[in-house]
Amino acid sequence: MKMIAIAAATDKGVIGKNGKIPWKSSKDFKWFKSTTMGGILLMGRKTWESIGKRALPGRDTVVLTGNPNYTVEGDRCVRASRWSDAEEHFRNSGQDVFVCGGERVYLDFLLRCSRVYLTVIKKAHFGDCYFP
Repeated sequence: MKMIAIAAATDKGVIGKNGKIPWKSSKDFKWFKSTTMGGILLMGRKTWESIGKRALPGRDTVVLTGNPNYTVEGDRCVRASRWSDAEEHFRNSGQDVFVCGGERVYLDFLLRCSRVYLTVIKKAHFGDCYFP
């Protein structure tokens, strides 16, 4: 099992604004899908909510949140307060783990990643969430 960071950011590091991705890039979304297919998506609660609180097809999802009362629905989804809480569930799966946001999750896990896939968005966008 490898841990891989995957992100799209502007050259200034912007990855989000008001809980959303501030650009649309079908090419990048298709690449994200094909790259992460069959893997585990590791994301924070805000990222989970920004994608509609739903599992993306063909991937398992771990949602990190410090709120013990937060519920995550879906047969391919797990709520955890720490990666170690979910790691046992996936340890023998052989799946790669894709760290896919948000800012706090990247900060907490980037040094554990063996690889980083970073798409640089060339158009300027302003935001309130950054890739470290």
